[in-house]
Amino acid sequence: NGCINIDSIKITVNPLPIVNAGLNIQICIGDTTTLLATGGDSYVWTPTDSLATPVNNSTLAWPTDTTTYFVQVADSNLCENWDSVTVIVNPLPAASAGADLWLCPSDTIEMIATGGDVYTWLITDSLGSPNNDTTLIWPMDTVDYEVEVTDLNGCTFWDTTRVIVNPVVPTDAGPDTSICFLDSVIIGGNPTSPLGTTFSWSSLYGMNDSLLANPTVSPANTFTYSVETVNHVCNGTDTVVVIVNPLPLIDAGVNTQICLFDTAQLVASGGVSYIWAPTDSLSNDSIADPLVYPTDTTTYYVSGTDANGCVNIDSIIVTVNPFPIVDAGQNVQICIDDSTELIATGGDTYIWSPQNNLSTPLNDSTYAAPTDTTQYFVLVTDSNGCVNTDSVIVTVNPFPIVDAGLGRQICIGDSTELIATGGDSYSWTPLNSLSTPLNDSTFATPVDTTQYFVQVTDSNSCISIDSVKITVNPQPAVSAGIDQQICIGDTAQLIATGGDSYSWTPLNTLSTPNNDSTLAFPTDTTSYTVTIIDSNACENFDIVIVIVNPLPVVDAGTDTTSCRGTPVIIGGTPTGPPLSTYAWSPNFQINDTSLANPTVNPTQTNTYWVMVTDSNSCIDFDVVTVNIFNITTMEDTSMCQFTDLVLSVNTVSGVGPYTYNWAPDSNLTNTIYDTTTASPTVSTIYYISVTDGNGCLESDSIEIEVFEAPMSIFDYTLLPSCEGLLAEFENQSTLADSYFWEFNNGGTSTETEPTTLFSYDQELIIRLIATNEFGCSDTTDYSEPVDGFAEYVELNPSRVFTPNGDGINDLFEISGNFDLTGCVDLQIFNRWGVLVFSSSGSFASWDGYTFAGEPVPDGVYFYIMEINGMIFKKSITLNR
Repeated sequence: NGCINIDSIKITVNPLPIVNAGLNIQICIGDTTTLLATGGDSYVWTPTDSLATPVNNSTLAWPTDTTTYFVQVADSNLCENWDSVTVIVNPLPAASAGADLWLCPSDTIEMIATGGDVYTWLITDSLGSPNNDTTLIWPMDTVDYEVEVTDLNGCTFWDTTRVIVNPVVPTDAGPDTSICFLDSVIIGGNPTSPLGTTFSWSSLYGMNDSLLANPTVSPANTFTYSVETVNHVCNGTDTVVVIVNPLPLIDAGVNTQICLFDTAQLVASGGVSYIWAPTDSLSNDSIADPLVYPTDTTTYYVSGTDANGCVNIDSIIVTVNPFPIVDAGQNVQICIDDSTELIATGGDTYIWSPQNNLSTPLNDSTYAAPTDTTQYFVLVTDSNGCVNTDSVIVTVNPFPIVDAGLGRQICIGDSTELIATGGDSYSWTPLNSLSTPLNDSTFATPVDTTQYFVQVTDSNSCISIDSVKITVNPQPAVSAGIDQQICIGDTAQLIATGGDSYSWTPLNTLSTPNNDSTLAFPTDTTSYTVTIIDSNACENFDIVIVIVNPLPVVDAGTDTTSCRGTPVIIGGTPTGPPLSTYAWSPNFQINDTSLANPTVNPTQTNTYWVMVTDSNSCIDFDVVTVNIFNITTMEDTSMCQFTDLVLSVNTVSGVGPYTYNWAPDSNLTNTIYDTTTASPTVSTIYYISVTDGNGCLESDSIEIEVFEAPMSIFDYTLLPSCEGLLAEFENQSTLADSYFWEFNNGGTSTETEPTTLFSYDQELIIRLIATNEFGCSDTTDYSEPVDGFAEYVELNPSRVFTPNGDGINDLFEISGNFDLTGCVDLQIFNRWGVLVFSSSGSFASWDGYTFAGEPVPDGVYFYIMEINGMIFKKSITLNR
């Protein structure tokens, strides 16, 4: 129709707000500062961690390191601008009050603090300069001095040192140690006492210098060294025991002899390891029992080491003997059934072979009566046990066959019948001790061993001779042993010799009355008779007397109680009978173990044994106990800050009543009882001294290492989502190494900064347990009610978007503090109410195109957005 009309619109361009975030600020770590922005109506600070209210113009900030904070400001026209401010976080000064000190009462010492520029000592009692880094102090009691240190940035930190005031100089004589006899060792602690101390060791026994802090000692036997220390007017003392292990009693064995080319076994004792020398002709030079095979006499040395590492030496001589020079004599001839004497020389023992037809094959001389020609060998052993051999030939000529009968043995005083055969006439010699020497049979009654010869003539007048040897065995040389003395209750061993079977009387008080050796246990003096029969059935007897002596009466004295360091005389009145000898054990702190009444000075309760030997060598024992007052405390331990620990002390072998004194008295519930509760906040050494009813004083200490406790601190941010309220945690705990989170949604976590999902419209309950490497922990519980979904959604919709493809503001989308993927429905309408775009189920956005992918014209569009049941209706301007 060609009709024209006109309208207009006014675009007002507002200036950006003038934003001021304030001047840069310096704080100390752990402090809080106020950030203040101006220039608008709404404010958003970033980063939001370490901020109290990030959407206010004013907020508290507590960064842990230097941080630049940005503030975005919108004015009443919704125009936005920003500014920034930097909060510089300065570290705290490394304050140090120095190490803990010991001080003698009425003395003065210098304390030195470090780490800053300005120093303020918070405890001014007995302090020279409270505002200097160095100051002199002279406290009369143990004090914890605290210094506050400020650096150039105005940051302040503090430290504490303990000054222990004690009239007893801390003294360490060093740990007890062991050495071998003739060795030396350095004693004393590391250090033995504080700087400025003088030392006086109580004994120069084996010591190089008694005024040194760490002298060298080489005692000949176990000895307790005591050191006295002096610092200003204070004294201290401590002891150390140097145990001297004796050298081992190495025994290489008794000297031995071998024959040339033989082997001997050496056996050493007294040690745990051995080295032999010389090593040639040894099977192994590092065992206790090597074999040796020297070719000439050799001295072997063995070096033995015992379990304490102590070494000693012994030796053994192995003598090598040559073979004996043996001579069996000249060859001989005899008549058949005759005999000849074989005589060998060159040794001590002899063995002839073959032994048949020999009278005494084990003698140097023997009669041989072979029936045919025989070569006899003799094996000769000399006094050294060495062996050699030689031989002799006996040639036998035939004769009449004569038999004088078999040789036999009789006991002295008995008789036996001799009977010869083989002829018609007989002549026996020697004639004495024979009844009918010209008969074929005769009775012989020799008084000693006799060889009887019979000369037989047969019918052909051939003469032959035979012999028979009658061995006369003497009565056995019985010995019941020498008379013995025993103590009542002891046993004597009776040993008889000279026979093969034995019979002792009386039978009671004997263990084996039919053995050569028997144990006798009479209760009073008794004569024992032994009757023996030897291998020849000859009999004899002997008598031995066993004298029974009573045991001595022993009295070690009555048990007593004393203080450490106070000598005590022990033993009875008297300890034993006259002319007795005494042996006390152990030899711990005793002046003479052989006295009847020695003086002892034990450092702890000890029981002493006395062995009394009377003039009859009878022995009995008694004991006496010397109780030494002592105390025992619990072991050094550790604890966490802000907890309690019960300290206790036990008395040993003392006499009540007891007086207790704990020190220092800080952080203790009491100082005068055997138990007290300690609550130290720093590592502390507590000293306890106890006095018993006898006035004996004993002291000890308990060191408590206090571990810093962690602090459980956290913050969190709540982000709404379709499924629930997502909590993101910021862990601000200190001095912790591990964490355990508990949530009332049933979840737990060991992460440092976990996330978890809470349901809407219920209470949010959180527990954080922070634990450090020492097992110390701290727990923080927090709860707050959780509202519905709508209370947590803050929408910041776009008002204008420009989908022109330049990558800037190309999409219409809604931003906010949420993750709403999965529960958003979006509908876009033009100004005539026509639906041009929609999406469902995702976090929606619109790029300015229709369902068909066509761009829509510039203008105002309306949208309806439903988020988790909440409906938002607003307009958006599209301007390409």
